[in-house]
Amino acid sequence: GSTAKVVPVIDDVQTLDSHPLFARHAGPGPWAIALVGEQLTDLQCANPQVAATDAQGRPLAVQPTVSGTSPARVELRWADASALPTGSVVLHLSTQHKVFLLGCTALPPAQAVVQVTTPVRFDVDYTLEAICPGHGADGVVTLGNGRLPTLRGAGATASQPVDTSACAEPQAYRLSAGVTQADGHRTAVGPFTQSAEASITAGLPGGLTMSWNPSAQALFVRSGVASCRGVP
Repeated sequence: GSTAKVVPVIDDVQTLDSHPLFARHAGPGPWAIALVGEQLTDLQCANPQVAATDAQGRPLAVQPTVSGTSPARVELRWADASALPTGSVVLHLSTQHKVFLLGCTALPPAQAVVQVTTPVRFDVDYTLEAICPGHGADGVVTLGNGRLPTLRGAGATASQPVDTSACAEPQAYRLSAGVTQADGHRTAVGPFTQSAEASITAGLPGGLTMSWNPSAQALFVRSGVASCRGVP
């Protein structure tokens, strides 16, 4: 066969369980992906080589290792992806093809791109007040203000107990909050007011939900489950 008719083509980047993959949130831990296509390797030749660069072609500090090969699929793995910068990760696959009488001959390289996006991280600060008749001019008593434990990743939860003893018989509770995302941008929301017998549940920026449960005397925050397909 002639090398002119054999060109490696990467059709898709997938997770190892064959779901499309477009981006990964930055952060530590192993990362494994699969390049899916045609003519990605010739079993009679050496394994293909895969180099990772940024969009400008500069080699990344951490490179993947090839962990599995077949003509239609090449599996890659980073033992720890924490050193990957945010932005485009361009994967350059160099492979060979066995040609009669010529041996293994290099083919044109194939490329694929995956994005590394900012990590999912939220810091939530809060102020919880009670509307407390007989306390001061406006009847407002601050029960607590501070910051909840950092939420990392989709579906993360955090809670904070709040001592309500400063107001024994509140008429209502008032909750204000601020959300600081991984890039440092902060958004303030509230105040949300609800009668003392009822819980307060409020949606916060970034798909967070915050609730105040008077009977449990605790604040709860939960980050939403990732809704963007192809972004683990």
